[in-house]
Amino acid sequence: MSVPSKPNVYVQPLVEYDRITFWWLPPESDGGSPLTSYVLECQSPPFTRTFDPSATEAFVPNLSPFTQYSFTLKATNVIGDSELAYFDTVTTGFRPDPPTSVSASQEFFTTSSLISWNPPLYDGGSPVFDYVVTAKAFGLSNIPVPEKDLFLSTEQPLQTSIYPLDVTNDYKVTVQAINSCGYSRMSKAVWIYNLEHPGSLFFNGSSNYCAVTDATQPSPFTLSTTDFTVELFFKLDTLTNTPYFFSSASSSFVEAFSLQLQNTGSEYQFVLKYPSASGIEVEAFGSEADVIGGDWHHIAIVGETQIAERFINIYLDGVFYHKTTSPSYSFTETLLDFTIGQKSSPTPSCNFEGYISNIRFVSGLAVYISDYSIPNIPLGVIGGSGIQTELLMNMIDVGTFLEDSSGLNRTITNFSVEFSLQHP
Repeated sequence: MSVPSKPNVYVQPLVEYDRITFWWLPPESDGGSPLTSYVLECQSPPFTRTFDPSATEAFVPNLSPFTQYSFTLKATNVIGDSELAYFDTVTTGFRPDPPTSVSASQEFFTTSSLISWNPPLYDGGSPVFDYVVTAKAFGLSNIPVPEKDLFLSTEQPLQTSIYPLDVTNDYKVTVQAINSCGYSRMSKAVWIYNLEHPGSLFFNGSSNYCAVTDATQPSPFTLSTTDFTVELFFKLDTLTNTPYFFSSASSSFVEAFSLQLQNTGSEYQFVLKYPSASGIEVEAFGSEADVIGGDWHHIAIVGETQIAERFINIYLDGVFYHKTTSPSYSFTETLLDFTIGQKSSPTPSCNFEGYISNIRFVSGLAVYISDYSIPNIPLGVIGGSGIQTELLMNMIDVGTFLEDSSGLNRTITNFSVEFSLQHP
């Protein structure tokens, strides 16, 4: 008979604010004599804990926060003690904050990208020893494909190349920091974009806008009392004017349908103009605080028929935001050019400054009546309750010009609008 072999430990225990949990497997040999116990020993400050020979886990509470600990484990039988098995040296505390200043290089038709970041502002009281970079790919239908995870040490510089990348996919990249207490939250995501669909339109706030000319007769933009949806993604870093998201005048050249952010006296609010049975309605709602700050947002303006009433509902980021007070929207005149990023009759102080992407105009059965969720791209003809929903306009870019992907012969004119690699 002899002493047992040493236990097979999971060297990295679970560390929390003031407690640690350890795991192990029995030794390969008990030395010919049954185990009598396991002994967990801390070197500094010195203390021991003894556990039953059937144990494979040890929970040690009431430790000092933000303190470094080193533990060993040994198995014992009647002959004596095994060799020591060592756990990683750990520091109690909190999980770290996410890494900061994450960036991804973007070159045309590349199969790799350089990801860089800075350390967390707070390490949780325990040194960060590892990072994990996650790249989640999205195909043309926005369906996620398997993630690619890379574990990296904290050696400088804090960057890595990820490859191979499929140029037909978009990639959403996040970085997490790891200390002895676990993983941080994910960093703010950065994107590596499919260069066949370069992203969004950038509006400079002074002269850029796009106009969609109605090239079919009769005009599907003559919505009358039908259901409809207008939606788009947008990003506003700052607010320096009263920007129009979109605007369209009637055939009598009266601004009939528009959405902008406008100073209403005490703050900026969304302002929606729309035609009703009693004339042009103007309604203010919401707050600039809901959309300013550099994040992407999605807004949908949904005309919905409910028995004898016709409301327009506004959804922001998939959540119900506002319902119009007039119960009778009525687009009885043909809408002329649908202008994006500026008032339909150009006004310098009303230019949009920021990014707009994936602009869609759908007529027929309202697509977002309830249980609203932001749809995948592209959006095609939708069937519901035997009624066909018609995609009037789906504005995308193909790198050099704007294209109406609905197949309804819309002319989309590019007025010096810049293309950006940014999109949601």
